[in-house]
Amino acid sequence: MKDYLVPRAVTARMEIFPGFGLPELGAVVAGGAAGALLQTVALFLPLAVAPKLFARLFLFVLPLGAAYLLVHQDISGFSLYSQLKAARQWSKMPRVYYYRRGGAL
Repeated sequence: MKDYLVPRAVTARMEIFPGFGLPELGAVVAGGAAGALLQTVALFLPLAVAPKLFARLFLFVLPLGAAYLLVHQDISGFSLYSQLKAARQWSKMPRVYYYRRGGAL
């Protein structure tokens, strides 16, 4: 059997740009759709034109940016969502220590 050297930066999935593939694109599109629905709430606010436009822009960009930050993977392949999920699983694990520092029980 012949061994092949595979560079570290090779990914097994299709990516649009590094760390951002089709699942991440779907999450960002969903965040954009949620932002589009939220920005219609600002239409009914009793504000002047400029603050209303700012509120609409803010309510559109906030879910879009949050979705991007949650799913964008860093160079090691972890996203904020996967880190939060792993932290939650770790916090549920029992913490039992069988040894004392410096010797036996």
